[in-house]
Amino acid sequence: MQKEVKMGVETRIKELCAGQELYVKTLRRYFHENPETSLKEYGTHQRIVQELDMLSIPWKRVGECGIIGVLDSGKPGKTLVLRSDMDAPVSYTHLTLPTK
Repeated sequence: MQKEVKMGVETRIKELCAGQELYVKTLRRYFHENPETSLKEYGTHQRIVQELDMLSIPWKRVGECGIIGVLDSGKPGKTLVLRSDMDAPVSYTHLTLPTK
């Protein structure tokens, strides 16, 4: 029974993710086409804030460009933290090579 439930959850997760493929690719392209160096991620910050607001995810600013978004189930238990860097290395390849 537990294996059947797990398979059902995995299938549902795959279905939900498949429906978001274009959205995720669009965001990835935006970030790759608009790279910003460390501590100067103003456009990246603004875009992430827009996305969090659109998804009704509360957030707070950390420093000048950092963001903490909070997904809270409201239930007691363990906490999961995901961390990501937003800066891009200094590079000029984005000026001449199309993104895929």
